[in-house]
Amino acid sequence: MYAEKIIAGYGLNRAWRSLPVGRVIGICDTVRNRILRLALELQEQVGDSDDPLEKVGAEEVQKQVITYIYGGQNVINSNVGGDLSQANNSGLVAGDFDGLTKALGEAGVHAEQIAALPLALAKDQGDIKKGQFGTALGEWIKGAANTAGKASVDAVAGLLRGYLGI
Repeated sequence: MYAEKIIAGYGLNRAWRSLPVGRVIGICDTVRNRILRLALELQEQVGDSDDPLEKVGAEEVQKQVITYIYGGQNVINSNVGGDLSQANNSGLVAGDFDGLTKALGEAGVHAEQIAALPLALAKDQGDIKKGQFGTALGEWIKGAANTAGKASVDAVAGLLRGYLGI
C-alpha cells in the first residue's frame, strides 16, 4: 500500500507501528465485553433451557451478532446479504426534537414509541446531565429497536445521543 508513496521509485521493505500496552488491553477488553453481551442477550431470549439456539431463529441471531460483535455501526438493515443502509445523524441538531422524531420515524420506530419518548427523557434528566442514558431511556431504546424491526439498538441510541449532544 505504501510501497511507492514514501519516495518515488523506491520500494518499502518493512513498516510497523508501535501500540501501547493499554491500547492492546483495551482491544481485548472490548472483544470480551462484546462477546459477553451477545451471549447474555441470546441467553435472555433462550432462557435457562438446554434447547438449541435454533429456537431463537437465524435472523435474530444475525441481528444480535451485528449489534454486539460488529458494534452496530448504526446498522438499520440487519440483512447483511442485502442492501445495507446506515443511520446518518450528521444533520441531527442537538435539541431538535422534530428532527429526532423524523429520524426515528425513518429508522422504522413506531409513532407510539416516539410518543413515549418525552416521558422517558423526563424520567432520566439527572442521568442525561451526567452524559449518559438512565434506566427509562435504556428501556425505551430497547423497546423502540424491537418494535422497529429494522433499526438496531445502536442506531436508535446514536440518534438519541445526537439529539442530546452526548
